[in-house]
Amino acid sequence: MLVAILLNSCGGMSFTQDPSRYANTPPSQLCIDYYSALVTGNFHAAPRREMIEQRGIDCRPYKEEGIMKGEASNEYYDNLKENLEHLGNVPLADKIRNRPINCTTRTVGGYKRTSCM
Repeated sequence: MLVAILLNSCGGMSFTQDPSRYANTPPSQLCIDYYSALVTGNFHAAPRREMIEQRGIDCRPYKEEGIMKGEASNEYYDNLKENLEHLGNVPLADKIRNRPINCTTRTVGGYKRTSCM
């Protein structure tokens, strides 16, 4: 039961394929997310398609934007994978020693926040 609660609370993510969860989604978002899911291979494409058909939505105006979103998502994860693979090829001491450190300080509310990269 604890696992089910954790899975349902993870950022609003759901692992169900119930089309009714898209009943109140705006048509443009539903269509764009549908085409994006098709390109990325996301299993939520089928229930989105069912809801599109039930609601009689014409997704043609959003097709190109959805495909571009899916391709951008695929490219992002491919680049992320390449970066992670590259990190594994360099010894940790070399990565830390040669890493430039840039710090910035900004005032947020009544306190100063410093972040270093």
